[in-house]
Amino acid sequence: MLGRLRALAGGRPAAAPRARRVVPLAEYDLALNAALMTLPERTQAAFAAACAERLYPAYAAFVRTSGRDDEGLVRQALDLAWSGAKVGVVPEHDPSGLVERCVALIPDTEAEDAIPAHADDAIASVAYALQAAAGLDPRASGWAAQRVTDTLDDFVRSNDVGGTLPDAEQRVWEHPLIRTEISRREDDLRRLNSASDWPAAVDAVRASATAVSALPLERLDHEA
Repeated sequence: MLGRLRALAGGRPAAAPRARRVVPLAEYDLALNAALMTLPERTQAAFAAACAERLYPAYAAFVRTSGRDDEGLVRQALDLAWSGAKVGVVPEHDPSGLVERCVALIPDTEAEDAIPAHADDAIASVAYALQAAAGLDPRASGWAAQRVTDTLDDFVRSNDVGGTLPDAEQRVWEHPLIRTEISRREDDLRRLNSASDWPAAVDAVRASATAVSALPLERLDHEA
């Protein structure tokens, strides 16, 4: 049920993260995680929400295609993450409980009702974004971003870059989907770090993130 989610608000252990060799994308994740830890919590929270927002359309497409109904839970959690990033307090009496409910939507990978990786990663990214906004784990912002990186890595390798090619790692790193997401993240951080009007900056970052999708929706396979 925990999928690849690393930690929950209650401290329950989770499955180990996906292992990667020391390659450009993995080095980027490590550097980003370290940089985020130096930023104010509200900046981390808004950044995490933006990353999760760009992956949310893939989850919404999966829900529409599969006929599954989460009763708006994942969208609610992401909206609360944005609210928490903007005002500094998540308007929810039990954010850790909401995180748990989101994670419960992720079946075990061997289950008959397993979901595709992009849906799994989208739910997890939202859960981490809510953790970041609620101040439940100082590492949550980096994890929210990394789940988006993971799903882009999977998509590019499965569709555009053969994993056995000698230059596969570099080709993944240079792929337009990867470069575009990294550029968007850099724009988010520039806007947040230079904000003189914090609520307006969060609104602007949210508007930018909502207008795009990290993955090309028309090319997604919603089968697990």
